Amino acid sequence: MEQSIVSKWLAVANFDSPVSQMILRVWQVFVNGALLWIAAIPYFAFDLLVGWQPSHGAIWLGCAALAPLFPAVTGLIAVSRDMITERGYVGATGRRFVAAVVHAAPAVRLTWLMCVATTLFVAYDVALFAGTVAMPASAAAVALTMLSLLCAASWTLAGRDTAAVGAAPAVRQLAGVIVATIRKAYLPLVWLFLLAVIIAASLLPMIGACLLAFAPGLWGAVVALVNLTMRFGM
Repeated sequence: MEQSIVSKWLAVANFDSPVSQMILRVWQVFVNGALLWIAAIPYFAFDLLVGWQPSHGAIWLGCAALAPLFPAVTGLIAVSRDMITERGYVGATGRRFVAAVVHAAPAVRLTWLMCVATTLFVAYDVALFAGTVAMPASAAAVALTMLSLLCAASWTLAGRDTAAVGAAPAVRQLAGVIVATIRKAYLPLVWLFLLAVIIAASLLPMIGACLLAFAPGLWGAVVALVNLTMRFGM
């Protein structure tokens, strides 16, 4: 009897058991999200020490603090794609995250530069026209559009470096990503809706603080699941 109970517990604790795999996947979601939070540390430091001010120095420093987040989104999406497409615990989350950033396709790197330039443009607009009624809505629309483009490029070109994609210029690669996104224009809306739901859930009392640690990784996982279900970029 005791031997049977021990055997059952050993079977549950086995690396390939469903329970172990579920725990490892939850851990990977947490680590994936934690890597993005680490990339956000420069912005948190900027917000605490300087903050957004209507000055050239604060605007440029704020954009520089936000810059690491754009490659981090690429790493988040790439790891999330591996988690959903590969069976079982994929492992080496940090290495996959960094490799996705280092070996990003030219179009993805171009998207990072576009995001930085757009952030700088929007920051100056907000500083100059802060009293305009339509400014918050227009700034949010531009920011969400660039986030959608970054997610689409990171997903479509995940795991494809310059040699894999070919000699096509970055602009041509990015044009292909934009066309594929337009054909399924509802998907960016789904990504943003899922992001809004997770942010709202993280504001709940009691569980919100714990959920906040998992929020980026959880969002990446559900985005990957939606994209694979809709066969986006496949």
